[in-house]
Amino acid sequence: MNAAGGTWWGSWVDRKTYPTVLRLVEGQPFRVESKHLAGFMVFSALARVDIEHAVGTSYRLAFDPDPTKIDWGLATRTQATHFSRINSQAIVLPDAHKPLLEMADVAAYTLAQSLVAESRGSSATDRKARHFPPILKLMQMRVSPVEYRP
Repeated sequence: MNAAGGTWWGSWVDRKTYPTVLRLVEGQPFRVESKHLAGFMVFSALARVDIEHAVGTSYRLAFDPDPTKIDWGLATRTQATHFSRINSQAIVLPDAHKPLLEMADVAAYTLAQSLVAESRGSSATDRKARHFPPILKLMQMRVSPVEYRP
């Protein structure tokens, strides 16, 4: 991916730092589930200036469709990826390029396993997780947490 001019960007959420109930402006309170956190992640990734600062607006974003509609405390239930689909950089991948979404899943898994390995330190009992931080480093993924700040 790096040799082809692509870049890897990754973020994570520590669920323990988020409240269990939130309320959007003029909405009703809703229980925060993993799908909500996924929506927050997408929105924050799109709102980040890092990507545009690093590469300008020449990037394109492809999204793995998730038809699940969730309650945001608003009048209608909406998909977590709703705002990503209306982003000006959003594209629909042709079938021949759908494996790129699989690569994104592998990258997310690599980041998650690297975080697990980091949190456990150099534990001799978790040999599998220890292999992921070097892979993440080779990917040159730009990584940051998404933190809740009321």
